[in-house]
Amino acid sequence: MKLKSAVAALALSGLAFAASAATLTYNVSRTIGSGSVMGTITTDGTFGTLSTGNITAWSLTFNDGTSSFVSNQGNSQVGVFGLGFTADIDSLDFNFGQAGAAVDFQSPVIGSGVDYWCFDGTSLSCTGGHSTENVNGGSATLSISQQGVIAMATRQAVPEPASLALVGLALVGAAASRRRR
Repeated sequence: MKLKSAVAALALSGLAFAASAATLTYNVSRTIGSGSVMGTITTDGTFGTLSTGNITAWSLTFNDGTSSFVSNQGNSQVGVFGLGFTADIDSLDFNFGQAGAAVDFQSPVIGSGVDYWCFDGTSLSCTGGHSTENVNGGSATLSISQQGVIAMATRQAVPEPASLALVGLALVGAAASRRRR
């Protein structure tokens, strides 16, 4: 009877873990000239083309080589335009060759002209250029030209919930087997 209770508890904990694993957090570590963008972006777990609504949280430090700004969902906005921003299990990618595509993390609002990290495709522009990645931490704007699809953020490998549940089930089975002896 105790074995059945242990297995049921393990199954319920596995289901709870799977439900909480719907969101995915990606790590950002970008160098843009003498500046950088560091931090995390969390999505709702969608794979494929992303829109603004798929970004659920972020904490990013914009450094323009002179000053820094910490952007998050409490003090900034994010805008995803077009079809150039995609996600898979390993990374958030941007296609700099995609017409009409741009992604902008900016404080206090999109278009305010300061405190932003923006990447744009071939026909939209954050700063007047096309196919560029830009950062502004409050003092200056740094830009670099980009081509093709580039991983803007990556994830560290995390065990899948099913794998963890199998390991737990094996441990429960081993404990039950040992107890019977």
